[in-house]
Amino acid sequence: MQALEEAVDALAVREGFSGVVRVDRGEGDGFARAYGLADRAHGIANTTDTMFALASGSKGLTALAVVRLIEEPILQPIYDLESPRMAFGRIAVVGDAAFVARPHVAAGVSKAADDAAALTEALQNEPDVETALKRFEAARLAQNYRIIERARHLGAYLQASRTQEEQARAGRHSTDAAVIAETAVLDFLYA
Repeated sequence: MQALEEAVDALAVREGFSGVVRVDRGEGDGFARAYGLADRAHGIANTTDTMFALASGSKGLTALAVVRLIEEPILQPIYDLESPRMAFGRIAVVGDAAFVARPHVAAGVSKAADDAAALTEALQNEPDVETALKRFEAARLAQNYRIIERARHLGAYLQASRTQEEQARAGRHSTDAAVIAETAVLDFLYA
């Protein structure tokens, strides 16, 4: 725990962090530290009891603490899956079975619901299952490809190796507000 405390102290000083860090590991094993000012205008220091409005700003220090506490961090690669077809005779493939998008777009549930709605509509309006599935596939392939492309676009700025265009895009996405404005929304499908 001492090594983690020292690492957090050094990082907080180096980055000019203003806030509170608390790490708990079991009964009484952990630490809590306050850094910087709660009110800069009046020079009031943060304490471990200072109340904050939190958003994504705490993720970096939380990630550092978690990685330091795990002997062998788990790294999970992220893949996209896109199917060239969603209908095969009398079989339909929907949701993540047909298209798995990176989590940056957060579209899994809404994508599956839209697929289900399109499938229902096609089955209700076509004379036979195979024709209905062809109609369903025609309606949903393009939308699912757009979701995959959007997820790749959003995920590109988090990658270690990037093209110059991706680096420029990363600069535009470097604030919490920019990330929140672009993730977990499907506005781009209807623009």
